[in-house]
Amino acid sequence: MAAPVRHLKHQESFVPSISPPSSGSFLPDQSQPKQREAARRVVLFTVFLDILGFGIIIPQLGIYAAQFGGSPTVITILAATYSAMGFLFAPFWGRLSDRIGRRPVLLWSVLGSAISYFIFALSGSMPMLFISRALAGITGANIAAAQVYLTDVTSPQDRAKTFGIFGAIFGVGFAIGPTIGGLLAHLPYPWGGNLGIGALTALLSLFNWGLAWKRLPETLSPQMREDNRARQAAERTPLWAQVINIGGFRRAFALPGLHLLIAISFITIVAFATLQGTFTIYLIAKYVRPQTQTFIAQNPGGAVREARRHAGEGNKAPAAVSGGHEGGGAAAPAVGAGGDATPYSRAMGGDFPRADSPLFGKAPAPDLSWRRVEQVLVQPRAAQLVNWIFTTIGIVALLVQGGLIGPLKKRFGEINLVIYGTLMMALALALVPMPQHFIWQFPIAALIAIGNGVSAPVMTALVSLLSPEAVRGEIIGVFQSTQSLGRIIGPILGGLLFEYVSPGAPYFAGGAIMLLAFFITLKLRGRTMPEHDAPEAQDTSKATAPA
Repeated sequence: MAAPVRHLKHQESFVPSISPPSSGSFLPDQSQPKQREAARRVVLFTVFLDILGFGIIIPQLGIYAAQFGGSPTVITILAATYSAMGFLFAPFWGRLSDRIGRRPVLLWSVLGSAISYFIFALSGSMPMLFISRALAGITGANIAAAQVYLTDVTSPQDRAKTFGIFGAIFGVGFAIGPTIGGLLAHLPYPWGGNLGIGALTALLSLFNWGLAWKRLPETLSPQMREDNRARQAAERTPLWAQVINIGGFRRAFALPGLHLLIAISFITIVAFATLQGTFTIYLIAKYVRPQTQTFIAQNPGGAVREARRHAGEGNKAPAAVSGGHEGGGAAAPAVGAGGDATPYSRAMGGDFPRADSPLFGKAPAPDLSWRRVEQVLVQPRAAQLVNWIFTTIGIVALLVQGGLIGPLKKRFGEINLVIYGTLMMALALALVPMPQHFIWQFPIAALIAIGNGVSAPVMTALVSLLSPEAVRGEIIGVFQSTQSLGRIIGPILGGLLFEYVSPGAPYFAGGAIMLLAFFITLKLRGRTMPEHDAPEAQDTSKATAPA
């Protein structure tokens, strides 16, 4: 068992604080509450705009990747690409923010997000999607930099509350974002596809960049930046080690208590990411495609008219449903495009229509295939269902992290919230494959949101409390990097299980992994979090047993 976390009352190097600003510093200190509050509001709004764009694009990513013919494994590798780049570059950006300041790192990362969204808007193939997500991951330091920024301007006793608001902003972004993405999916061709979604998110990021450039002050004093530059120069770290910051990992795991928190966070992220990487394609395969195929079989003429409407071709009447070859022969031109659609992968249910279908070997029109009709109809239906589910998650996360996290922390204690949250998520993940009707996915999604909402912000706050001010950016960068590693392993594991075992296998595996995290969190009971000399800090500096 790991050694208990000692009281750090007389070890100030391990206790982050808001230092008085040096000459020429913009860092708001305890004597400048208005400036500190203004800085918090600006960075939180910047995060909101970033998460709103993220919430618009991420739920839709699996839909377009599936329609480009990606298998579950390829789709989850695409989902993991962003996190793989984040794993490599988050410590680098964190270390850089300690050296040059938080503001320039935030500005560059937001600008990189805008460029990546423009590439997504123009994507017409899987390689373009991969390039878009890789660039977003490389420059995606904005969330980690924002967390460090908030830590700089927030006193230790207020960090759990601040990160609760931070989590609530995620909830708002993921409540509103999927709704906007779902509405955009119903626009006529070509704006109803990735073009409209990518263009809007890119414009949001550009607006975000302008706001941050004009309103966001620097929080790290010139003296601290100079000291960090001297310290990093003395370390003589080679460039490859700055990108893959081995020293940062060593320093983080050497701090009392951090190694256990980082390990718990990593395991929970792996478990949770098995769902994040596969949930959209699971909803398509289990609910959306069967319902769409039933609609086509019962009303083929209406299905064709609806497909042409979505493709921007008006109400052009379909030709007789006869003639033409469908199941794997010469490709007929797709609706609104120059060629036939790529069939869904075998793990997603395979091509449509199947050989035993009355529609097999027939085409609705010389310029149209049933495969394309199905895919055009699946896109808005899948977007709508994904919108409903992710909006539910976002609203519940907003309620938990925006209003309930403070009272729950006082009632149960920080450590117990981590324990209860991981247990709820373990149960909810194992329940995902059970419902035969999608309506039952809503309470499961709510349970997942509650579990994540009570545990994630508390772990982030505890990590910030254990991070020395001089290397806080680096430590939180390492924390984010291990989470990115979890988001690499989790989706790929989920995709492999989805494709080669069954569509429900990722969620049983995710539940088992989350249960392992729950048992490890039990080791936190009885441990004491760092105490602070300030009397007002006593409330959040230690774990308390349930009242």
